[in-house]
Amino acid sequence: MQYFLQTAWQNLKQKPLLNTSFVLTVGLTLAVLICVITLAYNVILKPLPYPDQSSLYKIEQQQIKQNGAIDNSAFTYPGVLDVYNNQSEFGVAALNYYDEAIISSLPNQPKVFVSYVTPQWFDLLGWKMHLGSPLSLINDTTALDQQLPQAVISYQFWQQHFAANTDVIGKTLTVGGSHFSVSGVLDEFAHEPQMHRPSQTREVWLPFSYNPRKDQTQSWAGISPMIAMLAKLNTNIDPAQLALKLAQRANQLWLPQVTERAFLKGWQLNMQVTPLHTVILGDSKTILQVLIAASVGLLLIALTNVANLLLAKYQLQSHTIAIHHVVGAKTQHIYMRNLVDIVTLLIIASCLALVFAQLALMLIKAQFGEFLPRVNELALGWVSYFTVVLFVVFAGAILAKVSTPHLNYGQLQSQLSGSGKGQSSQINNVKRQVFIVLQITFASVLMFASTLVINDALKKVNQPLGFAVADRYSLSVEAVGAQPISREQSKEFVQATVNALSSLAGVEAVSRARSPFAHHWGWPINDVKRQERYTSFINLADEHSFSLLDLPLLSGRNFNHQELIDGDSGIVINQSFAHYLSPEGNAVGTRITPTQREFTVIGVVADKHLPNIDGERFVMYQASNPGALNFLIKTKAGQTNTEQTITRQQLLSVLNNIDSRLAISEFISLEQQHAQQLSHSKLALYGAISTAVSALFIAAIGLYGVLSISLQIRLTEIATRMAIGAKPYQVVLLMLFDHAKYLLFGFVSAFTIVLAIVFTKIGIFNLTTASLANPLSAALGGFTLLVITLLTFMTIVLVMQKYVTKPVNQLLTGAQ
Repeated sequence: MQYFLQTAWQNLKQKPLLNTSFVLTVGLTLAVLICVITLAYNVILKPLPYPDQSSLYKIEQQQIKQNGAIDNSAFTYPGVLDVYNNQSEFGVAALNYYDEAIISSLPNQPKVFVSYVTPQWFDLLGWKMHLGSPLSLINDTTALDQQLPQAVISYQFWQQHFAANTDVIGKTLTVGGSHFSVSGVLDEFAHEPQMHRPSQTREVWLPFSYNPRKDQTQSWAGISPMIAMLAKLNTNIDPAQLALKLAQRANQLWLPQVTERAFLKGWQLNMQVTPLHTVILGDSKTILQVLIAASVGLLLIALTNVANLLLAKYQLQSHTIAIHHVVGAKTQHIYMRNLVDIVTLLIIASCLALVFAQLALMLIKAQFGEFLPRVNELALGWVSYFTVVLFVVFAGAILAKVSTPHLNYGQLQSQLSGSGKGQSSQINNVKRQVFIVLQITFASVLMFASTLVINDALKKVNQPLGFAVADRYSLSVEAVGAQPISREQSKEFVQATVNALSSLAGVEAVSRARSPFAHHWGWPINDVKRQERYTSFINLADEHSFSLLDLPLLSGRNFNHQELIDGDSGIVINQSFAHYLSPEGNAVGTRITPTQREFTVIGVVADKHLPNIDGERFVMYQASNPGALNFLIKTKAGQTNTEQTITRQQLLSVLNNIDSRLAISEFISLEQQHAQQLSHSKLALYGAISTAVSALFIAAIGLYGVLSISLQIRLTEIATRMAIGAKPYQVVLLMLFDHAKYLLFGFVSAFTIVLAIVFTKIGIFNLTTASLANPLSAALGGFTLLVITLLTFMTIVLVMQKYVTKPVNQLLTGAQ
């Protein structure tokens, strides 16, 4: 073994180009595989970091329409209270109301993600405290009215807003006019179950009895999508049977309360009891399938590369191998020599891969928590290292096997007798040629699939919005004082805010409307007059909103000032809605009757094309509520004076001058909101570009290393041709034509794999029958062929350049 190790070390120093190609190729692709395997284990197989995690379930209510379709998955407020109050029948339950709130007692009045929870929430998750204690009750009971006005803050919130001061216990936080005493700081490593939105990590936990909907205990017709229920079921409870039992009771309570609601006629409730692990996983399997497919593809390219390198390497060592055989070395000895050589390279590549993987996981944790669950738990662990060990063992054994048994020892002895001069290569080239074809095949498939994803993502990223976002800002204001403001006060605040904002230097226009990117309420309309059912999304606008956004008015008219004061029933709709209501005519004047109130279309504006929304939505703009504290601000274009830039602190000063109870709920530029909504498409774009570049980079490394040695093996032929008069360009062309068949075979194999993916309906990389039949796919396929062809030919030209520029006598000497 010592001899084999010494030989492996000598081989490392003798072929630096080949060994560097090997280490880089394997190291990069193994790093990708480690990341994907670690991520897959973390998301799918790793136990949740909660006690009795197998007994934890999410209980969810669904409203089922007359046709059996699910309309929504959300509890009614009195319905969720009923399940909570009867939890003793199945186990222990906790409620969580997800919200955003302004902490008005802090100097900068930050708006943070908060949860209004029942005390059982901390017990079910087994959360430990860094300081203090969790929320408590006056008496040991589940009664919500027994909750004390306390707050638990996250470790990060404590660091950021209290400078890690241990005197934080007992400090007061003011939220929505209520005062809460800080009872504890959550442990730094407490992991929140992502039951709502993965990117919205909670920072403050407050008593559930203080949530914004606490007074809607009789609101049976409405839903509360921000409420989640977590339950730990008793061991004798069957989840499916519990769901049926809860659904039966929910319908008994709900149906008599909504009999007068015509829209809900024929509807019923269903209950889902889903394991918490399944809820957290969500649809992440689809993303992981794409990642696994990409990493496996890159790994196959890498293994094909290094197999080529090894075949060429041992072919160059055929003279040495022949000597070993003559002095008594058996096939197993040659295999062992190769195995130690290969494993040494694999170990070096694995160390490099672990470094790259650690850096990649840090990047994923920092940037991609919005897209995948449990990202904050990512770290190299035993699965990562076990993957490396398995890879080294199996890859080493396979590569050593591939590079050893094809030696023709009889011809090697003949080569030795002739001192190795003028002898042709003794290693069969068929396997090396097959590997070259496979490498081109895998690179072509990944390149083609990546171009499809890149094209789709680019269309979304570059899609015109239909309205202007530059120099526009969205401002939302809310009152945070203990005393609620009256309707008349709200109207006064709105007008005062509009006047104050308009007077700021650099402000060109102000409108009373919400951001066009805001999540607007979808109104399921049962049009009594037209006898039709459809859903329209509601937005608010005033007489300046459309012009401020450069959203064209296509027909009809805008709102006027009096309509805004009176709350008139006139509405403006978007173009898609107008075409639905009046396919061949003008929709202006059309009447819509969703309830007893009738609305009249007074104008039609162009459609907005928002990211991540498929198809055109029906949008209805109503006159802005005179007391709604939502504003759009347009600043003057091309400002360079920093004093004219609107800042949050400047706006806070403006609001405090109007009334000290006013605070900023949100202040953000529309350009920033647009960028946030494009984050999913940009992730797909960057991932596809990375895959394509990685495939080309690895293919380039492998092709250069393999062709360099392959052409070196043919050095005698090259030198001979040039000695008898062949021009350099003729020799280069000959090599290009000789390798063109590998390209052809590789492209045919790649097309076969693409067809297999399409017709087996695997669905990865957006490869479907429709996408393949698209003329654009043919263009992208042609682009892929061109790139791979150019890569191969440029590699051959680059390698040949160092031969054809040398004198013939030096080539002949080197060939010997």
